[in-house]
Amino acid sequence: MASLPVPPDFEVISRAHADLSRELGRCGNLPTLQEGNLILQELRGFRAEMRGMREEMREMREEMQGMREEMPPMREEIRETKALVTNSNENSIARLHNSQLISPDQPLMPLRSHLPGQSTSNIKQ
Repeated sequence: MASLPVPPDFEVISRAHADLSRELGRCGNLPTLQEGNLILQELRGFRAEMRGMREEMREMREEMQGMREEMPPMREEIRETKALVTNSNENSIARLHNSQLISPDQPLMPLRSHLPGQSTSNIKQ
């Protein structure tokens, strides 16, 4: 009669799986895996910082765009202020000049209007 095959020893299989499970659990203790996890955590931190920096850059772009939109009116105000100051200075010089005239034959220096683009050249001497 032919011999029957040897049945598996489930006790041996059970111990082998327990040993294998314990040893696989220790794989997490390997330095390369721990270092890999640390590198991954650092990369995630860098990614979060990059997101923050992108947000800051977006906000800065918006602020710069707002400044660009504010500049033309400010330039116009500066031009107007410069014209007013120039007219005021020229009027001060004209008043000083006119205050020192001693003869009716000497011409008066004309005053400028305080409004930009307007003159007072039609004032009678």
